[in-house]
Formats: sequence, structure tokens, C-alpha cells
Amino acid sequence: MLPFSGSSDHCPDVGWPTEWSYCEASSGDSKPIEQTGCPSGKYCYVVSQFGSVECLHPSLGEHGDDCTLESYCEPGHICGYGVDDVCHLYCRNSSECPEGGWCNQQFNWPDGVGFCVGGY
Repeated sequence: MLPFSGSSDHCPDVGWPTEWSYCEASSGDSKPIEQTGCPSGKYCYVVSQFGSVECLHPSLGEHGDDCTLESYCEPGHICGYGVDDVCHLYCRNSSECPEGGWCNQQFNWPDGVGFCVGGY
């Protein structure tokens, strides 16, 4: 589920996250590593522990930066909400992570996508 501001009629067009209201995330065809499949101005983010993806407006957090529901991560990254609250780079293997990091693959996410842990 995605946080959103406003009624559920506005869910598809809002940039996540904004407030503590919810709408269902679509399971779109976008690719979070390649950043393909989204309309201009939006980027692919994994939005649930089950691997749902959504095209959202970008934010600015880089790998290792602090993130919150109000200030999340730049395209190609996911926020570890409630776990470590930092941005993690998407990956498929550890060679795609910063030096000293490793890829925590999420087998229920699309295309074997995971996220880098460490190497901040």
C-alpha cells in the first residue's frame, strides 16, 4: 500500500510518500534497476515487501542517506523504513553495490531485484 495525500481518486497521480493515508499500489511493469516503464517525470520504485512496483515522482536520498516517509530516496534506491531508515541501492548481485556492501536479494521482488546493504 502507498501513503498518499487526499482521496483515493488521486492515488495514481501523487508522488509517494506524503501522508499516512493509503491506496493500493499497482504491480506495474516498470523496472527499478533499469528505470524503464514509467512515464516522463516518474521513476520506478519497489513499494511493498512483496515486490509491488509503482511509478512515482523522484526524491533525493542517495545510498546511505537518512530517509523518512517525507524525504525518501532518489530513483534506483529504496528506503529501509522502520529497519534502518536509510536509502539502499537496488541490485541483483553484490558487484553492483558500493565497496564493502553486499546485495540482499529479495526473491519475491521482480526480476531478482534486491538492495545493497553496507558500503555506506
